[in-house]
Amino acid sequence: MKMPSIVMRIKTIKRLAIAWWLVSVAVNFGIAFEQPDRVLEVERSASVYHSYEFSEIDDTPPPKGFKPFYVSHYGRHGSRRLTGTFVADTLSSLEKAEAADGLTEAGKALLADVRRIADAHEDMSGQLTERGAQEHRTLARRMAARFPGVFVGARRELAAILGEICLKKCSENY
Repeated sequence: MKMPSIVMRIKTIKRLAIAWWLVSVAVNFGIAFEQPDRVLEVERSASVYHSYEFSEIDDTPPPKGFKPFYVSHYGRHGSRRLTGTFVADTLSSLEKAEAADGLTEAGKALLADVRRIADAHEDMSGQLTERGAQEHRTLARRMAARFPGVFVGARRELAAILGEICLKKCSENY
């Protein structure tokens, strides 16, 4: 009696994956129509899991007689390893299906891949990746280049120190 339950779960997962893909495609088509110079890109359908994009920026110059003196940055935390129970839940479902002899060859290959991912990321949930640290450094360099008057002398050194402390704390405490 457990076999239909596992098969139904796998079918549900497949349906959800297809639905997610269709929504992603629809969103990307919307972007393509709004911004014809953008090509439909699968990588852009990752929502909050998509890495920062560093494109050229044209700043609005300050009004005559004014100059930047302070920068407040609001951003996300940079690229991180997977969080939550997604990998464990996926692994558990696939292993139950395997135990019930309910996996196709593609399912067995997926199970092997998920096991490798789980093993490679054990005890690393939510940690800042090297890519995430590089994203933070790139943002800091861009801010310093765009607003050099804000980051001069001791303030530049303090910003660099605080930036590295922030990266260290992000890596340790997330």
